[in-house]
Amino acid sequence: MPDAGELPQVPDEQLRRILAEAQATTAKFRGLFEQNLYMAGILDLDGVLTDVNQTALAAGGYQRDECVGKPFWETPWWRGSPEVQATIELAVSTGVAGRRFRATLPYWVADGSQRYSDFALNPVFDDEGRVIFLVPTGADVTEQKRLETLHEENAQRMAMALRAGHMATWSWTPEESVWSDDLFEMLGISPDETPSPERFFQAVHPDDLAALQEAWQKATDGQGDYHHEFRIVRPDGRIRWVRGVGEVQRGPSGE
Repeated sequence: MPDAGELPQVPDEQLRRILAEAQATTAKFRGLFEQNLYMAGILDLDGVLTDVNQTALAAGGYQRDECVGKPFWETPWWRGSPEVQATIELAVSTGVAGRRFRATLPYWVADGSQRYSDFALNPVFDDEGRVIFLVPTGADVTEQKRLETLHEENAQRMAMALRAGHMATWSWTPEESVWSDDLFEMLGISPDETPSPERFFQAVHPDDLAALQEAWQKATDGQGDYHHEFRIVRPDGRIRWVRGVGEVQRGPSGE
């Protein structure tokens, strides 16, 4: 039996096996780390970047020595905004506390241009539940962000055009009705109400209701598009003339 404080001897064959298993595990991890399509890194608990994969370096156009060894929020991906750097520092603090962080954030590449990333930072725990390091990952979503922005801008332009022309939009399927805010306002009803043809018909002038329902039925039965003029009665009693225009679209089954 070894003396107190003396480490037990490990047979050479067992030591070689342990080292081989460790090297194999390290090689597998490195392969997964480098072949990952996501940008990825490893941070210590001080938030210092200790490793980064080639995907992240290539995405930014940076060299390893420009990034490794620095606090993650001071690495060049985040250099374009003190606010984003503060967000990254907050993400690190969140990870150290054992919680996941995720957000869509801008990042900057070597030529100075700005792109967007679906950024996440995950803590990694040991067997006793203690955080031992942090793994930040990112997927470039610049094109998705551009399309979302374009959609929002187009929606804003459409809303402005509708208001200027005193128009509103709606769509209907057998499953649901969707009304624009302008239609709720035109009818004088709360946007909290559930839109439906039945609710719309309640706002129609009684003398015009039968003809409107007939025009609606013909359109939904496939007997032409929907074009009809009628009156609505707002809750305050005011009457407005409305021109309803709709195009019927059908699925492959003809419904």
